[in-house]
Amino acid sequence: MLRDAQMGQRQFEVIGYKQFEAMGSNGEEEDRLWLRRLNTVIDDLDIGGDRTRDARIDQLGEIYMATARIIEALHSDDAARSRIFPATVRAVEEALASSMAG
Repeated sequence: MLRDAQMGQRQFEVIGYKQFEAMGSNGEEEDRLWLRRLNTVIDDLDIGGDRTRDARIDQLGEIYMATARIIEALHSDDAARSRIFPATVRAVEEALASSMAG
């Protein structure tokens, strides 16, 4: 997750999963509100359900594919120095190929 950077020249900084998880229980009210809103969107989501009755299924798929495209771009920018695991690169390539075929 990204959050506003408090210092330095970066506008945003990455927080780890532990910090992200802690936001739900002891974060600021604004953070807890945001997480409650997110949870209402995904808590009861059945990705195998009827796509015509639940637009969230396709929305989640679009997020998945956008993430794959970001990973692909980060890796291909300098593949020789990329720190993205080869298994992740293969999974991204498969996801992107299957989206093109389908």
